[in-house]
Amino acid sequence: MEGRFGAILDPIAVSARQPALLDAYLGFEDGLRASRELELELKELASLKVSTMVGCAFCMDIGSHLATRRGLTERQLLELTEYRTSDAYTERQRLALEYAEAMTERRVQVSDGLFDRLRTEFDEVQLVELTAMIAWENYRGRFNHALGIGSTGLSDGAVCATPE
Repeated sequence: MEGRFGAILDPIAVSARQPALLDAYLGFEDGLRASRELELELKELASLKVSTMVGCAFCMDIGSHLATRRGLTERQLLELTEYRTSDAYTERQRLALEYAEAMTERRVQVSDGLFDRLRTEFDEVQLVELTAMIAWENYRGRFNHALGIGSTGLSDGAVCATPE
């Protein structure tokens, strides 16, 4: 279970206290990893946006680490809160970030107009995958933040996204 990071990460250790929930957690993680219709960097970017909005230190730490490994730039991490006006993002990335933001608001606010724009950029399978990634990060971030699961230092010495 140590997997890619060489240690059991705190959210896994905490979830293991309830084995049925851990099984479901790992199953969903595996499903997201196996879903490859959407670019990995785009999934990480949307996930990181959720992390900054929820304020999960663990998620921002690991998300920044994974995002840079997937090809996102330090500038993109630093300008995440200004994604609408920054030229560091493609239109496709901006649209995914807007969707992540709309899904993460206290009251989900995905307008018909936003959904229509999403449908012009993403096919149905990609849209389901993006929606699942954003919804899952909302779960992870809120779970970790509520239980006080903090940063593990994966981004130490590197640029890390900051809370909004």
